[in-house]
Amino acid sequence: MCVCGALLRPLKPKVSTSKETEKNTAINRTRSELIMADDFDESRRKAPCIFCEGYYDLCFSPRFLIYLVSVLCVALSVSGALVHLQPRATETHVGTPQQTSYLVSISGICSLVGRLGGSSFLVHFNILSSTSTFILSTFIIAVGCFIPILADTYIGFTILSGLLGLGSGMCFAVLLVCARHLVEFEQVSYSFAMVLSAFGVGLVIGPPIAGVIYDVSHHYDYSYYTLGAFSLMSGILLIPGQIVEKCQQRKKDAVAHL
Repeated sequence: MCVCGALLRPLKPKVSTSKETEKNTAINRTRSELIMADDFDESRRKAPCIFCEGYYDLCFSPRFLIYLVSVLCVALSVSGALVHLQPRATETHVGTPQQTSYLVSISGICSLVGRLGGSSFLVHFNILSSTSTFILSTFIIAVGCFIPILADTYIGFTILSGLLGLGSGMCFAVLLVCARHLVEFEQVSYSFAMVLSAFGVGLVIGPPIAGVIYDVSHHYDYSYYTLGAFSLMSGILLIPGQIVEKCQQRKKDAVAHL
C-alpha cells in the first residue's frame, strides 16, 4: 500500500495528432506559452517544486487532513487486531492450533463479503453515502475490538474475526471514493496517493503498537481496547464534516425549490 501510494502519479493528457488540433495549437501557441509561464511562476512561489504542488495544496485542506488521520487510525486498528487474533485464541485455549488458524480465513471471507456485498449494496442503492459507510465500518471494527473480553469460546472468536473482516472490507471498498468527494478533480491522483500511503503506514505500524502494549500489560485485551479506541476515534473524526455537508445540502435544496 505504501509503495502503491508513493508511486501513484497524475496521468498526462493524450496528445491528439489531428490536423485541426495542430492548426488550433499553432494559432494559440503564443497565448498558451504565456499562460504556462505565468502558471509556472505562480507554482514556484506556491510550492517548493512542481511535483509537490498538488500535495502542497491538499495539506491546507482541513477536511482532507482529517480524513487522512482517520484512514491512518482505522488501518492501524485493523492490522493490529488481526495480528493478535490467533495468538489470543491460542492463549485462551478455545480450540486446537488448527482450529484457531481458521480464524484468519474467516476474517478474509468476511472481508470479501464486506467489499462486494456490504459497501456495494449500501452505496449503490443510496442507502448510505460512501462517507457514512466508512464511518459505519470503523464502528464495526471498534465493536470487534471491544468484545474480546466476551470471547471465551470458539464461537465468540469466530464472531470477533467476522466483525474485523467485515469492517475492514467495507472500509477498503470506499476508501478512495470518500477521498474523491473531498477534493477537486485536478487533485484526485494526488489525494489517492496520499490516502493509500496513509493506509499503508497504518498497516505497518499497527502490529508493533499492539505488540508494545502487550509487552507492557502482558494481556491481549488491553491492546484490543487501544486499537478499538483508535477505530472509534477514526469514525468520530468524520461525523462533524458529514453533519456540515448534510446541512449545506439541505440549504441548497431549499434554495432550489424557491
